[in-house]
Amino acid sequence: MYYIYLTLPQNILIIFPALLVLLIPAINRRYFFCTDVNVVAAKLPKSKHIGVEDARYQFYDFLKGIGMLAVVAIHVTYIYKNNIVLYNRENSYYHVNNFINNFSRFTIPFFLLISGILLRPFAMQKVAIYDFYKKKLLRLIPPYILCVIAIHWDKPISEIWSLGITGKADVPYYFMLVLFQCYFLYPLLLFLKKTPRFTLNIILIISVVSAIYPYFWNLYEFPLCLKYLFFFAYGAYAREYFINYEKSKNIDFWVWIFFIIYYLSYILFFSNYYYNTRFFWGPAAFHLVFYFRDFIINFKIANRFFSFIGKFSLWIFLIHYQILLMFKKYFEQMDYSFYMQQLYALLATFFVSVIISCLLDLGYSKISRPFLKRNI
Repeated sequence: MYYIYLTLPQNILIIFPALLVLLIPAINRRYFFCTDVNVVAAKLPKSKHIGVEDARYQFYDFLKGIGMLAVVAIHVTYIYKNNIVLYNRENSYYHVNNFINNFSRFTIPFFLLISGILLRPFAMQKVAIYDFYKKKLLRLIPPYILCVIAIHWDKPISEIWSLGITGKADVPYYFMLVLFQCYFLYPLLLFLKKTPRFTLNIILIISVVSAIYPYFWNLYEFPLCLKYLFFFAYGAYAREYFINYEKSKNIDFWVWIFFIIYYLSYILFFSNYYYNTRFFWGPAAFHLVFYFRDFIINFKIANRFFSFIGKFSLWIFLIHYQILLMFKKYFEQMDYSFYMQQLYALLATFFVSVIISCLLDLGYSKISRPFLKRNI
């Protein structure tokens, strides 16, 4: 019975490169080489900690902005694939929708990688751990609670609680619970950081197995982070490499090209609707983006635009799906083609979400300022 899951197209896409990384030492070294340069940041001189205003941090906001556009694109394909008349293998809409979705699946790995990278390691003391948890809880939980209540304000409190605690209040909200768990496990990851490659190999095995078998996806309807933990840990252990990135260090460019070509070829020839556990597409695309970072930064208008948007990524993530549903209904009433409906819904949702998120972030920052200083 269990072997059936191994033959699913989405899982074959995971298994083949996982075996390459885990069983071939040369590929394993190259896949995890960015963790070899890591130094426990808590032991570094204070001057080594780069300031928040440093230009290198702006690039992470840029990536968040691009990631949010990809998140909206994924959810556009998600809600339109329910149109059974058009969404079938005999129709080009099926293949185009699938490709857009599958290509955009770099975004959750990106967000988890960035979340791990931007966490400054701290001394393993009770006060430091408590302070870390307090800051993360104050930063993430109040916006999440507010949005859950805003969507389901007309339901009983017990039902609102159930929807919030299981991540079922809205389609993308499971990710918030995944992120909470990753932050909860961060002190443990710090403790295991002395052997980064060994730890990452174990976590990769755990995440791959958890992604393949649905028994590990939830615990009594509560979404588990196991199949996503690898991305977060990879980012946390490769922090020093990415924060202080220098192109000359990247000697494994063609390894990432191989994984990217493999993934893009697979999704073209085996057109299915794949989901977020892209263990090799996500990190490979992330490395490739950094390889061309200087080239990307030279596009100043686009860079500033998406960097600005990235600052509000939390609010955009929390509100965009409900806005998308509204625009879907609106554009369905118009005499537009299937493609144009999706394009208009994507653009309208993205820009309206950005505007509303700016206002929400401004209001929330003023209210929360006494309790929380703005962090990366």
